[in-house]
Amino acid sequence: MASVPDTLCKIKFDDPNVIFCPALHSTNPGTDIYELPTGVSRASFEQKECAKETKRNANFLAKFKQSTSCSYTPAILAYGKVADALKIHVDVPAVVYRTMEQATHKGVEKMAGVYAHGLIKQTWAGLVSKIAASSPKVIKDGLLYGAMLGPWLRKAQR
Repeated sequence: MASVPDTLCKIKFDDPNVIFCPALHSTNPGTDIYELPTGVSRASFEQKECAKETKRNANFLAKFKQSTSCSYTPAILAYGKVADALKIHVDVPAVVYRTMEQATHKGVEKMAGVYAHGLIKQTWAGLVSKIAASSPKVIKDGLLYGAMLGPWLRKAQR
């Protein structure tokens, strides 16, 4: 059986059965990654499920987050290691460093512009602005980079 980090690394962003929605229930933007349900079209899922803040009707695979607002990619990547080093017994999500083509992320940015409201709309606009400006906080070698967090928890200091 593959480890959680291996599973996160194996998610193919161009897989037709993988679909993205903007995170809408937080103060920090992120891309929620789901398995597209059998028999549901991409357009239908994006219109009906991605518009929801929570309880989307699909198998949640992971979340992809960048350095923006209060979120900082290197800090997210360090959560588990810092907890281990400090011998803190906490549940932390499995996390890996990932990159994504900017073109792949464009659809999520557009949905965030339509479906987000209030503070999350503002922080999404900030992220989109950083991407457009090729900010080194979110773009490296022409790719969007960030931390991918799994829905599974691991115990720090097992």
